[in-house]
Amino acid sequence: MKPSKLLAIFTFCVFITCQAHANLNFAVINVQKVSEESTAFKEARVKIDLKVQDLQKSADKTTDIFQKKGAELEQQKNVLSVDEYNKKQENFKKEAEKEEKYFYNQRVILEKATQHVNETLLNKTHAIVEKIAKEKAFVIVLSKEITAYNDESIDITNEVVLELNKQLKSIDVNLS
Repeated sequence: MKPSKLLAIFTFCVFITCQAHANLNFAVINVQKVSEESTAFKEARVKIDLKVQDLQKSADKTTDIFQKKGAELEQQKNVLSVDEYNKKQENFKKEAEKEEKYFYNQRVILEKATQHVNETLLNKTHAIVEKIAKEKAFVIVLSKEITAYNDESIDITNEVVLELNKQLKSIDVNLS
């Protein structure tokens, strides 16, 4: 069964349950909007994006350098002895592997930083939603993205964003 059908069935079941218990309150939240309007999240993403751009420029330069070195080595093939050529070729490979390892490690650092930023936003958002839900006696808060329709009066997104921006001033981004 497709995830969208499962989601629709789940939403329908929640609706039926809420209809059966008319005194139950529920709300919706636009998760995408929360991340788009979170000041700390946006600032953290800018830091990560700048690091990605710098890393891409560095990778491009390194690629150019290695292409030139490879071409130079190939030109020397007929001039050098077999042993000299093999030795230079081996050094070239070791240098390329070292650079490849460096860029791999940088990608891992970026992935970890991105994961940390996303988890921090998610955890803080969850805590705020839980607090608001308890204060307003909501028994369930659904992602707005899974509802076909909802009245704007049950949308708590703006309230969550305001509280999130008060509580989460910044997110630590470790890029080293």
